[in-house]
Amino acid sequence: KINSYQHNSLNRHTEYKNYTINFNYPLLNDSYNRTNGNFNKFINDYYINITKIESDIMASKLLCDSIEAITFKEERFIDYKIYNVNDRLVSVLFYKENFYSGAMHPSYSFDCFNFDLIRGVFMKYEDFFTQGSEEELVEIINETINKQIGKGKMYYDCWEVSSDDFFISKNNFVFNDTYIEFYFDDCVICPSYTGTYSIELPLTDLRSVLKKYGLNSLIF
Repeated sequence: KINSYQHNSLNRHTEYKNYTINFNYPLLNDSYNRTNGNFNKFINDYYINITKIESDIMASKLLCDSIEAITFKEERFIDYKIYNVNDRLVSVLFYKENFYSGAMHPSYSFDCFNFDLIRGVFMKYEDFFTQGSEEELVEIINETINKQIGKGKMYYDCWEVSSDDFFISKNNFVFNDTYIEFYFDDCVICPSYTGTYSIELPLTDLRSVLKKYGLNSLIF
């Protein structure tokens, strides 16, 4: 995790008659670096927008049996992991646990963000990967999945990611010291019961699709 003097962990718990919202989220220390204010504004506007969350929950209830929707209490839980890749780059993973009416088990979804601490901007897939590299990266991901299944490190019930699913999730990745980890929502690469939602790709396996210049000096 990022050094404690650079970020604070906050919690917001909201409980109503029919649903509960529980957020854990980070805010960066903007007195340490004023560009961190851009990160904090985004988190507050994007994730701590209770009005939008409430609207989403009520909309989901309309799709369910009306009696069940009244008696079942929806729950939304969001937690995070934050990685200080180096003095310039921070990766943040948000994982969302959702309990829906009539469902036996919760569902999980993910959002990842990579923030340039110096420029104060969020970075996207195109900032790190070469233009038009998506199909090649899908091949690399699927080769890795098949190798992990063959070694018994992933369930045999898991499967390859489709190009369509990857394009939806292509910005959902975080950096670690030696690898990039891509996250996918529930049931995109594995059944829910496996608890597997991500695939780790060593940086050395990605040299053909990673940019060789500019901002990638952040990670090499």
